[in-house]
Amino acid sequence: MVEHFDFVVIGSGPAGEKAAALAAYFDKRVPIVERQPIPGGSPITNAGIPTKTLRETALYLTGFRRRDVYGVHLELKPDLTVEMLRCRTAEVIKAMSDTVKANLDRHGIDLICGQGRLAPGRRVIVKTADGSERMLQAERILIATGSRPYHPPGIPFDDPDVYDSEEIVKVDRPVRSTVVIGAGAVGCEYASIFTTLGAEVYLVDGAERLLPFLDSEMSNLLAELFRQMGMHVLLNAGRAHVERDSEGLRVDLPSGRTLRPEQVLVAAGRAGNSEGLGLEETGIQVDPRNRILVDDQYRTTAEGIYAAGD
Repeated sequence: MVEHFDFVVIGSGPAGEKAAALAAYFDKRVPIVERQPIPGGSPITNAGIPTKTLRETALYLTGFRRRDVYGVHLELKPDLTVEMLRCRTAEVIKAMSDTVKANLDRHGIDLICGQGRLAPGRRVIVKTADGSERMLQAERILIATGSRPYHPPGIPFDDPDVYDSEEIVKVDRPVRSTVVIGAGAVGCEYASIFTTLGAEVYLVDGAERLLPFLDSEMSNLLAELFRQMGMHVLLNAGRAHVERDSEGLRVDLPSGRTLRPEQVLVAAGRAGNSEGLGLEETGIQVDPRNRILVDDQYRTTAEGIYAAGD
């Protein structure tokens, strides 16, 4: 049986939630298809909100903001600190996902949990957790599946101590040393968090300065602040090579320098969550990082199907 709607949204992150709510406001029948068990997308479950929570909790637990005024540095047992970070993060994730669900309910939006894929005729086939399928059809479809961390070739992400920016949130033990590869916004943020928690941190990037989208003066000031915190900022470092040998993790730099961290975080940008959506069947084109190509009106190469910006 085909269920007919005015508008179907795939993905319940910020873009999908807001688009569905706006459509519902104008009396459109609109469901949201979400493959995760809770709504909100990666910003709530494993990216923005968890990262900001870790940062604020780390600053609070260590008294970092008060060090310059009172010269006080709080030291907690490492295991206790990690447990506090994880508990607080879980609390915030639940609170934020509950807020998203309440907003959907308030607008009368049906949240359908399952994996959605496109089919000809502006249809979306949803495979639910129990194995059944629902067929949705609409005049307009919005793909708002967001993105995930990009995995550069040659990095051993199958190693238990090599993380991307989503997996790092799940770390359940304290570490004494970390190499962060990539000095963009995500890399800088995590490098500052680990430094605040007392780890020895190496921030490695091939560019000449941190956050190149900022003014050079701001980038230089940030690098200087990081160094004052005790962070090792290695710029113009080239492409790092990561492997594990008999002594543990090994990060080799083109300069000949070798680092021996307990863990490695790779923050190398984002790739689109577009696999399994049936894009080939509908003729929707993607770029080399699986990000859906759109025009200035966010229209894809398939009529009636749109994609939200990352």
